[in-house]
Amino acid sequence: MKDTVYEFAIPGDHERFIQACELARNSAHNDELPSEIGRLSERRLHSVLKFYYESDQNLHEIKVGRFFADIVTGKQIIEIQTGDLGRLGKKLNVFLKDHNVTVVHPMAKNSVITRIDPETGEAISRRKSPVHADIYSAVPQLYRIRPYLSSPNLAIRLVFLSMEEYRTPNCSKRGSHKGSVRLERFPEELHYEIDLSVPEDYRIFLPKELPEAFTSADLKKLTGCRNSSVLLSVLNTVGTVERIGKRGNAYIYKMKA
Repeated sequence: MKDTVYEFAIPGDHERFIQACELARNSAHNDELPSEIGRLSERRLHSVLKFYYESDQNLHEIKVGRFFADIVTGKQIIEIQTGDLGRLGKKLNVFLKDHNVTVVHPMAKNSVITRIDPETGEAISRRKSPVHADIYSAVPQLYRIRPYLSSPNLAIRLVFLSMEEYRTPNCSKRGSHKGSVRLERFPEELHYEIDLSVPEDYRIFLPKELPEAFTSADLKKLTGCRNSSVLLSVLNTVGTVERIGKRGNAYIYKMKA
């Protein structure tokens, strides 16, 4: 499915991305990895993407109803959500009434993880992450806002980046170490974007080899997507596929014309 991703992807604008990184650094008033990392008023990844999509700070953090939107230009809202998309529900209830909303969700195509000593701020270790996000990595997040995906006023933009991720050992109250806590993510390169707006856009999740009638097991076999049944629930909601029957306990789907 990698070729399919690149076939429909929008390449990142390298020069605009570099400019956005610079604007975000200046906005944070600190060019170095800060000792107070993790306590910044705005995370660097969020800030960079905000400047990438709109360099004019006068259009940032505009109040719409009782919420602040990241970027507002007329009737267009861009909301950047680096974490759980499910947290956007209350905002979307308000924003979608009178605006066209694009939800930007960054995905880590490649990451380098640096572990930081919480006392000295020095790097303990540095390694490449074995996890590489693809379009199927976004499926659980899309499901969390499934009731909103069929709105004609909503678009989703998946942004695939290389990032430097800083973590610190997770110290329990008893002084033991178990796992680590993410402090900050610094984006280093924007590779490409995937836009999901109309039902045809969501066909990117469906390989051409699928039979005319298929189940979630067929989809999982061809794509390796562990959340294939969840994905089909999303695609059914947005109108990309439809249920046409059952085979045992499994729903049978086909692509809508």
